[in-house]
Formats: sequence, structure tokens, C-alpha cells
Amino acid sequence: MISLGAPLSHITDSHGRDRAVFEIARVVKPGGKVFLTGMARLVCYRGAVFWLKQHPEFFEQITTAEVRTSGIMDGTQVWYLFKTGELEELAKYAGLQVIDRVGCEGLANHLPVENLEQIEADERYWPVWKEILLETCNEPSIIGISNHLLVVASKPTAA
Repeated sequence: MISLGAPLSHITDSHGRDRAVFEIARVVKPGGKVFLTGMARLVCYRGAVFWLKQHPEFFEQITTAEVRTSGIMDGTQVWYLFKTGELEELAKYAGLQVIDRVGCEGLANHLPVENLEQIEADERYWPVWKEILLETCNEPSIIGISNHLLVVASKPTAA
């Protein structure tokens, strides 16, 4: 069962997010894999600075403790931003066994696109950079600074 594109971040009430993950856990077959994604809360602070000239309203929102505590940001859409570990806990709460968690963008998050394209085009650099990204994508600090969180889980098999 795949829930990619951070759809859980578009459910702004906690009860709705719980229901969505419980429904996913209910319909997946025993032993089946579940992939859940959400947007990370910590990265919104970096993003507010990164996009400051184009969208000063993002930074304006994070000046209030209420927004930082609620995790709700109103940007091009209204999003719920997950705290590090929160999506994993939600999967466990729904009865799923967490296999791994990943920061999707990893170290590449907010790096200049032209630099990343240069590395990707270089046959010597790209394999090394790709290996570094894969080696570090599930480090807790990297998960927290990625735009998107990915939790890989499975539904327990009947005993």
C-alpha cells in the first residue's frame, strides 16, 4: 500500500490522519508493506528562510508559537507538518511494524539545483554522491531536514 506525495500532510486534523493510517493498515494484507509519507516540520523553518524573498508570509507564520506548535502551515495549500518520529509513531499506533524511516531529499535538500545537476552529469561524481545519499538517508538528523518523511512498515502476519 503506497501513500506517496505526502497526502497525510493534507489532512490537518489529527483524528483524520489517525483514521487514514488505520484504514491503510486495515486494508493491507498481512505481511504487506506500507509506505507512508508526510512533510517535515523542521524543514519548514529552513524553507521559510530559503523562500523569504518570494514568500515572506511563510516566515511571518512561523513567528507565532501557535503555528510552530500546531504544525499547520498555510502556504500554496494548508499543510500539516510532522515532527521527526511522529509519522513513525502513527504507523505503530495503527498496528504496523516499522521497518525503516527515510528523509526523502536527504543531504540534497535546498542545495543549488545547478550544482546537483553538475554532479549528476559527471560519471565520476554521480555514483559517489548517490552512494552518500543512500548511506545517510535514514540518519535521524537527515530525516529531520528533508522536505518529505517516508516510513516503510508492514502489517504483521497472523500468529
